[in-house]
Amino acid sequence: MLRRIVATTALTTMFFLHGQSVTAASARPLVYFCQLVEQGRSGWVPDFLAVSHTPNGRIVVQDPIIQYYQNAPIEARIVVDNTVRRTYAWSLRGTRDDTGQRATSLDYRLTIQKAGGAASLSVIPRGYDNSMQGRGNCIAQ
Repeated sequence: MLRRIVATTALTTMFFLHGQSVTAASARPLVYFCQLVEQGRSGWVPDFLAVSHTPNGRIVVQDPIIQYYQNAPIEARIVVDNTVRRTYAWSLRGTRDDTGQRATSLDYRLTIQKAGGAASLSVIPRGYDNSMQGRGNCIAQ
């Protein structure tokens, strides 16, 4: 099901539609644009996502899966930030797979290497033993 979700709007447009725009006079937020490849076929690892540090101090994440289920970016938090890497975490609630099976939430962790932008994403469905993985790259803008 999720592989059939087609992102017809660029992630930057999604941020602007949901009040995350920045005027020329204000400080530009830090935004990471990431492309990922799932290490499997679950459909819960997005092909691309964006993480934005907004001028008001919030951190939001957006991808086609979040857009499908929430129709708006969701809040993320930094769980690791050192000289080597930064890791973000967020949870997506209200999901259901193709068979109708639900998870209380999908817990996401995105780690971005500060040198070079290599990225890894893990997705853990709360209440289940499995996890999904993705790898790729992020660029900061």
